[in-house]
Amino acid sequence: MELYDEKSNNANSKKTKIIGICIVILIILMILIMFAIVYLKNSIRTIQIDSKEKNELEQIIYINETGDTPELYFPIIKMAKYLKYEAFSGDYKNKSEDKTKCYITNEKEITSFIKDSNILIKSTNEFGIEYINIDKPILSINEELYITIDGLQKAFNLTVDCDERFKDIRIYTMDYLIDYYAKQFKIKQYLKSFSNKKAVLEGMIIKKEDNKYGVVDINKKAQTILETKYEQIEFLPTTSNFLVKSNGKYGVVEKDTTIKIKMLYDEIKVIDNLNEIYLVKQNDTYGLINKEGKVILEPEYKQIGANIEKYEVNGVINKYILLDKMIPIKNEDELWGFFNIETQKLTGFKYTGIGCDKSSANNAYPVMVIPDHEIIVVNKGKNYILLTVEGEELIINDTINSIYLKLDSETEQNEFFMTVDGGEKAIDIKEWLTSIDR
Repeated sequence: MELYDEKSNNANSKKTKIIGICIVILIILMILIMFAIVYLKNSIRTIQIDSKEKNELEQIIYINETGDTPELYFPIIKMAKYLKYEAFSGDYKNKSEDKTKCYITNEKEITSFIKDSNILIKSTNEFGIEYINIDKPILSINEELYITIDGLQKAFNLTVDCDERFKDIRIYTMDYLIDYYAKQFKIKQYLKSFSNKKAVLEGMIIKKEDNKYGVVDINKKAQTILETKYEQIEFLPTTSNFLVKSNGKYGVVEKDTTIKIKMLYDEIKVIDNLNEIYLVKQNDTYGLINKEGKVILEPEYKQIGANIEKYEVNGVINKYILLDKMIPIKNEDELWGFFNIETQKLTGFKYTGIGCDKSSANNAYPVMVIPDHEIIVVNKGKNYILLTVEGEELIINDTINSIYLKLDSETEQNEFFMTVDGGEKAIDIKEWLTSIDR
């Protein structure tokens, strides 16, 4: 009997050991599985556009880990097809295959990119030329241009949400966002023009009720920002303000409801978004207002901004501010003068025109500016003058009859020439400027 009990105890002991070993093995397996799950979670990258998985984008994004914190970059041209844009290498104005430049376009705007620049150039029918600062310069990797998250958001009009390690990247386009929030907050009518939809990127929607307009904050459950009482509201993307109309007159209101420009004007337009300068029209004359809302030029001028339609090859894109420094203004006597962007007067009103569009040379193009030397072409009657951005007239012993440019087919650079005293011989302007130490 004692022998039987001893055998039974030994058997139970063995069973207990086996069960214990099995439990330990199961615990180890569970730990390994948990580690495997964590590893897989950390190693798999999820990328979505408008809540649809686009994990193939992992193959084209670039993560720069050379600095203190990693930075995520997107290839501009390859991203365009996912975001319903067309994309091309080179410059939009002067077509080429230059891999240091590219541009994207949709029906509403064109955005240009240049290697190593931290400024995007946008062109729209509504606002003309806009210069947009981005956080990091545009990278070139294997002759393809890349931008950061900030650049992607500003170039393609979208938002990006992601974690610090870029394992979960969620991209939301402007159209997706405005539809989503309009449904969430039951906003039946909202403004759908391209510029007005951009307000959603800053957490706002312009709504319409009974033919009146207002603005709501979607980050605060559609709380009212501007009451629904205006005849018209237009979002100004470059300044994040609102152009509003009341009693037939326009003004500008900030998103914190501060009135920047009183509702006194027949027309208001942003002509320089970097310095936030506004063109205002009152009784068919024009003036300027600065970012503080102060009138810096009274609305008493016949025209502000040059006529640039013929100067596309010359690269003139902003008619209001030439070479980013000079504002051309015409007075009641049809004479032009120039002010700088601080509205300090650079010249008197003494020029009959800006630019030269007449030349007998073959394959010649009109000239308004010579960018490398910061010179503007003006004329007095039939003769032309080279004017610096400081307002200085460069003296030449002869009378300039024409100024024109030709495109060098090899370098794809503009070359500038002038003819003097009715002569046919062309003088290279850059060589002449060098000869007088300019």
